[in-house]
Amino acid sequence: MGKYGIIGFGYAAINAVDRIRGLDPKGDICVFEMAHGAVNPMLTTYYVAGKIDESRLTPFGSMDELAHKYGFRVIPERVSKLDVDTLTINYGHGEERFEKILVATGADPFVPHISGDEHLSERIFPMRTYEDAIRMRMYLGRHPIHDAVVLGASMVGIKIAELLAERDVEVTIADLADRMFATAADKKTSSILQDMIAAKGICSRFGVSVRSISEDGIVLSDGTFIKSDILCVCIGTRPRIEIARGVLNTNKAIVVNDRMETSASCVYAGGDCCEALNLCTGETGIVGLWANAAAQGQTAGENMAGGDAAFGGSLPSNITHFMGIDFVGIGFPNQDDTAETIKTDTGYFRFGVLNEAPAVNMIGEPTLSGVVKNIAATKLRKPNASVSLFSRSKLMNHLNRLEIDRITGGNDAEK
Repeated sequence: MGKYGIIGFGYAAINAVDRIRGLDPKGDICVFEMAHGAVNPMLTTYYVAGKIDESRLTPFGSMDELAHKYGFRVIPERVSKLDVDTLTINYGHGEERFEKILVATGADPFVPHISGDEHLSERIFPMRTYEDAIRMRMYLGRHPIHDAVVLGASMVGIKIAELLAERDVEVTIADLADRMFATAADKKTSSILQDMIAAKGICSRFGVSVRSISEDGIVLSDGTFIKSDILCVCIGTRPRIEIARGVLNTNKAIVVNDRMETSASCVYAGGDCCEALNLCTGETGIVGLWANAAAQGQTAGENMAGGDAAFGGSLPSNITHFMGIDFVGIGFPNQDDTAETIKTDTGYFRFGVLNEAPAVNMIGEPTLSGVVKNIAATKLRKPNASVSLFSRSKLMNHLNRLEIDRITGGNDAEK
């Protein structure tokens, strides 16, 4: 029976606790977390739009419900120090020693400095946490909004633009990148998506950021003034690794191996606060997806409880639906014109290779996202691996044999 300290309680931590409890039913698990529960950041926009109620922001239950289900203690205090030599966690006015520790502190939304009177900060809305969602929904319910700027042509940014447009708000999306979904879509795909949202009344400005905010609107970095009642900021996150600095090996996040072990013995990390293997680069990196957090948490939990598990690596992938449009991006976007374009009756495919890794974009074919992602992951791990007859049959509903061979490399388990 072990003693486990869990710092933070997002999706990685939930999966770690689930695995620990499966292997060590009577172990002492203590969770340090001040939040309401594990919030899915992509659900925050659905709550703001009024499409789900508050309880669904935490799809796995509240902290009290999860503590009862898994039998763990909760200390709702901020962790002030991590002593990796003695495996001691300091919090508030107390401290406690453990046998194994998991750091799963997640990430915070990044909000750049924006000039303007201090009282105008109430009009600036990041979107990631429970509190972010509650605050924006309350503000929209109390104030008439006619114009808005969304900083960040990201997966969250486009969902914010969508919910505002549904309220008849004039929306402008601005991004320092040169196009929409710059980390997920290649240039041709981005261009198509930009035309599609423009047809729905969304304005876009690229290669710019926001310099300042005033009572009447915002000023972009190129000096352009845009009338705006609110500014929504959706330009990514920063790992929450303050307690790890100086005591664990960190880069942009906490560096881990395939067992999710950090540089300190008996200390593990998982989720958005860590850098694990990225299958597309072959190096450690941050891939902030719930599927990755789940796998990392399961791996860490099993190893913490005495098992032997290895994390297979992260495949960057994005699947989203907005304004009647389905988009899928798998791998890193191909930045040149070498990707092949395949058009079907219902969709659009772009298949390419970037640094020997698959780069896939799809518009209008959400049912194929899982199949194509599995093929891409398999090819990255084993380039000569065969593609199952099941996967091939799924593709045959949309593509001809030659097109399927281009995607799979022609390596099939059965034909």
